[in-house]
Amino acid sequence: MPDVSETVSLLLTVFSAAGLAAACGIRVFLPFLVLSLAALFGKVELVDSFHWIATRPAAILFGVLALVEIVGYHSRSPRLRLTYGRSWSTVLAVAAGALIATALLVDLQPSLCWGVGLVAGGLVTATIQRPTSALRVLTPAPDPSSDSTGPVNTPAGETASALLISILSLCAPIAAPILVIAVIGGVIHMHRTQRNRAVV
Repeated sequence: MPDVSETVSLLLTVFSAAGLAAACGIRVFLPFLVLSLAALFGKVELVDSFHWIATRPAAILFGVLALVEIVGYHSRSPRLRLTYGRSWSTVLAVAAGALIATALLVDLQPSLCWGVGLVAGGLVTATIQRPTSALRVLTPAPDPSSDSTGPVNTPAGETASALLISILSLCAPIAAPILVIAVIGGVIHMHRTQRNRAVV
């Protein structure tokens, strides 16, 4: 009969992995920065092959990449905004989600760790990333030449959501799935609203 404490620990680890993978569907590098800092200060344990994440160079690299990504999404340049909507950005997000989920599954056997992390993490990321990308296409950037606020722009909300999900996934894993479901519901609702406006 399996130990209850071990089962609970594994379940919380899976919640953390799924939460970080979901955050990668919104911002690719921000969850890695949060995980790197947490691991660097000994707040989270990583799979042996991912110990490089818990280093200062890795934290600095993820910090720079996260900053560049955030600035890119907040840019008013149509060309830059379209760059983040291309198919390669989806592939990058799914790959990142799969890897970050795998890095946390220390309670699983190595043979299961990679399989569960890559498949489950990738699926969770794709579930978040697809409606989010569709919403970005339908939501234009604010027009600086107009006093009208126009449609609601999402970059700031996305960044805040990714950061909150990443932190909660490590600090309060039990809350991560609830927040992820809420974000998915919110994104889908906003997507439908913007699509209806576009049709009108």
